[in-house]
Amino acid sequence: MQLADTKTVRKLVNRIVGASAIYTDMGTNGTRLLAWEVYGEDRAEQLVKEVKELFTLLGFTNRVKMNSSAYNPLGRSGGQTWLRINASYKD
Repeated sequence: MQLADTKTVRKLVNRIVGASAIYTDMGTNGTRLLAWEVYGEDRAEQLVKEVKELFTLLGFTNRVKMNSSAYNPLGRSGGQTWLRINASYKD
């Protein structure tokens, strides 16, 4: 079992989510952290389950999780839900 690389994760998850990753950050130990903004926590939880099952079938050990930020009514910001996946990074 291994981590899927960035390109593979993007191809698989972009088709499931229906959008491209909008946030990429360098992780530790040669990994990248990819994130997709998802509307609704229920949908995000469903996507986490789908992606985890797909990666398990393909033999990948990528970490898949969701998180959300609290909405701030004064600043009218926050309230986003994110699907986050780590991937191996290849030059």
